[in-house]
Amino acid sequence: MLTEWTDIIELCDRVIFLTLDQDTCRRRRKKRSYDPPDIPGYFEEVLWPAYQQHLQKALAFAREDRRISFLDVTSDSDHPNAEYMLSLIQSFSDDVIRICYEPLNVDEALRLINSPSCGATSVFVGTTRDTFGGRKVVRLDYESYDEMAYKELRRLCRLIREKYPSVERVVILHRIGEVAVGETSVVIATASPHRKDAIHATAMAIDELKRTVPIWKKEVYEDGGCSWKENGEWCAGDRCGESTEEKSFAQANRHKAFPR
Repeated sequence: MLTEWTDIIELCDRVIFLTLDQDTCRRRRKKRSYDPPDIPGYFEEVLWPAYQQHLQKALAFAREDRRISFLDVTSDSDHPNAEYMLSLIQSFSDDVIRICYEPLNVDEALRLINSPSCGATSVFVGTTRDTFGGRKVVRLDYESYDEMAYKELRRLCRLIREKYPSVERVVILHRIGEVAVGETSVVIATASPHRKDAIHATAMAIDELKRTVPIWKKEVYEDGGCSWKENGEWCAGDRCGESTEEKSFAQANRHKAFPR
């Protein structure tokens, strides 16, 4: 697998990691012939764990390497049609999705979103504010469940185009780790020939991001306290909108953190 070889990745201008669910992977595996053939338990005990290991490594790389992108190819069909293939091509040529440690650059987002056929660009910039609930905030610590976050963000881009077909490009950049007061945590930009579609698409993007994407933030207060909060309206089972005082990082995000 490519992600085993850091020196090989260094030779690439771009790396596109195709993700899929276990059922899709198993079904496609069974339709192929191997010599020697798979023995019972090979998929569950060897192949799928190996895929998960490579995926986690790629997700960790992507937090600091902007060349890596993720596309989910989970499907009920093993014979994709032209429409499906075109949607995949569009998703990595016209959409930019990034979850990263580095500070976000609004000018970069404007450069990525620029299109000569689009007369309207709408941009949302979210920054860390200095108070919350009457308490002085010194910084936010963001964490995400990257595997699901990338899938949800790709889905969000598709939903935007379904509702606003004139939108040509979508850029979503979300910072993780420490974000000081006044610094940018999220940048969303959309481009369209029509201003109303661009404005509405960007509003939809930030609303849906907060509702569906598994990203958490820890508010760190000047008085020494802290509070973990899920990203806006995002829900997981019955734990919707939970705020946890003084809980540990692992308890708060409920997923194994990637080593930095």
